[in-house]
Amino acid sequence: MWVWILVAIGVAMIASLVLWAIWLAHKAGDVYHQLADLGSKVGKLAEQVERLDLSPLDQPTPRAGDLPGHADVTGADVAAARRSTPQARRARPS
Repeated sequence: MWVWILVAIGVAMIASLVLWAIWLAHKAGDVYHQLADLGSKVGKLAEQVERLDLSPLDQPTPRAGDLPGHADVTGADVAAARRSTPQARRARPS
């Protein structure tokens, strides 16, 4: 009698192991498809990055004094210009 109980438990364990292996295979297939989709999106992103024109970034940014018609501006010049605006004159108490 005990033998048949142990055999039934063994068969049930083998059946659950087979079902678990099938479930795991399906999950592995889902992961594979997700990675394939990710790979195609990365490829599309790489194509878009290749189309970008980054040549202006290779040149240094000009300073205000380097531009024609512009003198070097100091912090004191900016502060004086801010104090002379109409908004600043209205905000000052008379």
